[in-house]
Amino acid sequence: MKAPLKKVPYYVHTQTNNKSFLLTYLELKELGIKNNRFFLKIYDKSLIGVDPLADDLDEVTMGKILQEVVKNPWYFIREIVRLNIPGGMTRFRLHRGNLALLYLMMSNIDIIIELPRQNYKTMSAICFYVYQYDYGTTNSTFLFGNKSLEDSKLNVKRFKNTRMLVPEWLRLDNETDVDNLTEKGNPDNNNNVILAASTAISPEQADKLGRGNTSPNQWWD
Repeated sequence: MKAPLKKVPYYVHTQTNNKSFLLTYLELKELGIKNNRFFLKIYDKSLIGVDPLADDLDEVTMGKILQEVVKNPWYFIREIVRLNIPGGMTRFRLHRGNLALLYLMMSNIDIIIELPRQNYKTMSAICFYVYQYDYGTTNSTFLFGNKSLEDSKLNVKRFKNTRMLVPEWLRLDNETDVDNLTEKGNPDNNNNVILAASTAISPEQADKLGRGNTSPNQWWD
């Protein structure tokens, strides 16, 4: 992932409609944690109060949103991301567990995380990779591994479904994109590709799985 913009001044988007981010901020503040609101950052003050998913955005505003998204993965996850749930859609829901997950992934720090079920562990990682795929890196392979190839394929499907909920004008799509059950790739834009890892059938094969792949992004779910 590109280096974060650590020294660029930003505003704190306390007017966000994503209540989970505000609740996490208040929780960290009550715990006495000083760095408690970096995930509320927004660089372009004119976007405060703007719905990035509105149907009547003009080209200037869309350009500002795109610039903010490229610079600010927290804005993308907080304001842009929508997730499918039974009966409809929901916004990304932040808590201390997936905040730690996202912070470490954005900082290029290898991480092993364990959370209780239904606490958005898998979908939080997917949202990070949706950002990475379109805005965070180029010429990269993302290796999605799992205990079975079918579950690896399921995560590729979840990735594609989540990405399709991003407004079309924010997605870098081409007719030449590779798009199937085990691979998603964009050779004509940023040359990123996602691969579902096969399943090992022996300890020796498990030891070799992933070796030889030049994949800076490896996710074992």
